Amino acid sequence: MKYTYNSYHGGGTHQAKLPYAGAKHLVVAGALCANADCDAGESPEKVLTVAGVKGTFAREHDSVSCEVGCLACGKTIGEVIAKGSTIFGLEEDAAVAQRCRVY
Repeated sequence: MKYTYNSYHGGGTHQAKLPYAGAKHLVVAGALCANADCDAGESPEKVLTVAGVKGTFAREHDSVSCEVGCLACGKTIGEVIAKGSTIFGLEEDAAVAQRCRVY
């Protein structure tokens, strides 16, 4: 999966990364929180940590998006687009995975 963070407040577009397998959040290097009262992203590591605040929405056959909030202050600050590698589309891949059985 490839993750892209888009700031709602003029902060641009940044690549986001899953910090470890199974994580419920993403880290965004080089981005700042749009909330003026929050200093997330200003640490020496220059990393903003975000997590989903609303459900996911299909964008194209190979990607979904989700509104995200800053974990430091809790404000909704942008969206993340997750793009997967697929031939038939994410929905079809999920449907096939449910039907397949390995014995």
